[in-house]
Formats: sequence, structure tokens, C-alpha cells
Amino acid sequence: MDLRQWDLATARQVFGLSSELPVLLVFGGSKGARSINQALLRVLPNLLQEMQIVHITGGLDWPEVEKEREKLPMETAYSDRYKVFPYLYDEMGAALKGC
Repeated sequence: MDLRQWDLATARQVFGLSSELPVLLVFGGSKGARSINQALLRVLPNLLQEMQIVHITGGLDWPEVEKEREKLPMETAYSDRYKVFPYLYDEMGAALKGC
């Protein structure tokens, strides 16, 4: 992962992020991600009113987080502000640079 290959505009474009709003990157490591994922899910609707979120869940919590994502009201613009992935590989540099 070479951060030098990413500039802010290109990194945000990878995830379809607006340049108008701040971005929060949320990720944890191994089993520690579970408490982070659960905490984010509790406050997600409130955060989405003010920012965009790139959330990397890890594989363990992916089914639970995916189910919660489906509960977001699709008729609001807020559902487009939440970008969630079980893992990122090549795009991890973009996530770090664009957020």
C-alpha cells in the first residue's frame, strides 16, 4: 500500500465520496473490530446527517453490519453516505488518503 500513489480527489472518487462533506474512516483489527463496529452502528444515523463514512468491518461482523446497512432508509441521501466493506486490499491506500 503506497499512499503516494493517491491524491485526495482520486481517493475520494474510488469510493464515490463527495468533496463537500467530511469523511470518517472506521476500521479495527482482528476481534477488536467488533466493539468498534457495534459502537458505530449505534450512532450511524446521527453521524450520516453530518458526514460520509467508509467502514471496514472485517469478516467476523460483516453479516451483522450488512443487515444493519439494509435498514437504512434508502429514500434519504444518507444511505449514499455510508460505504461499507468487509475488507479492503488495493483500495486501503485510497481509504487512508481520502478520509
